[in-house]
Amino acid sequence: MLNIAPHASVPRIEIHISEHCNLNCQSCSHFSPLADPEFISLEEFEKDIKRMSELTQKIGFFNILGGEPLLNPNCCEYLEITRKYFPDVKINLVTNGILLPAQKDSFYEKLAKNNITLSPTKYPIKVNWNKIKEYCKKYNVDLHFYNSEKVIKTSYKIPLDINGKGHEQINYLKCIFPGCIQLHKGRIYRCPIVAYIKYFNKFFNQNFEIEEGDYLDIYKIKDIQEVLDYIIKPIPFCRHCITPKAISGMKWKKSSKNIEEWIYCK
Repeated sequence: MLNIAPHASVPRIEIHISEHCNLNCQSCSHFSPLADPEFISLEEFEKDIKRMSELTQKIGFFNILGGEPLLNPNCCEYLEITRKYFPDVKINLVTNGILLPAQKDSFYEKLAKNNITLSPTKYPIKVNWNKIKEYCKKYNVDLHFYNSEKVIKTSYKIPLDINGKGHEQINYLKCIFPGCIQLHKGRIYRCPIVAYIKYFNKFFNQNFEIEEGDYLDIYKIKDIQEVLDYIIKPIPFCRHCITPKAISGMKWKKSSKNIEEWIYCK
């Protein structure tokens, strides 16, 4: 089994607080255009965050996202919970920015109080960024664009092989999600594709199988070393991602919810 260099800490953890989105990009690797409206409950979220805090405080940063996290009416409460259990870890709120200008002053006050970095992605859509900057300056909120303020989002596609005939190690080495760890309903996943493939399966009536080796149950592992060992090697699901055929820099557009946006087409 091929391993890469070990990590001293978990580089980052991403958590959905909304499964659906108000933008719905083509070929979305989180499958948000295919997901039904759903929010993780505050109780389940806190339970998982508390468990992660028991395992380690050595996390590079958290990305709280979706879907679109601002669709969740209790967005700030999830941020407050994360800060409660991880007082010294960087926490980013990752958003497409559409709903930011409509947020109340209290939203920005809570971001500042909990030392949350606002991390929007710039899509080729109309958003009043000047107003957002004014609010962040007024309330002393750390604003750091996810890619760069000068970068306009394009699309990418990681073709999926329904038959699972790909080479696990080659696909792993070419993966564009190194260290992109997902915490989802009590489980750690190596990447968003394996974490949220269930939405693809349901929408298109497919059966991408998730095996035990594809995830870790955070309530069954003994310590964080099991996570560190897990994230440096391929998982069985890697055979489904044809990463050498990945396409980047595609013109951004909304999803038409066609299966060919995600599967490998020769």
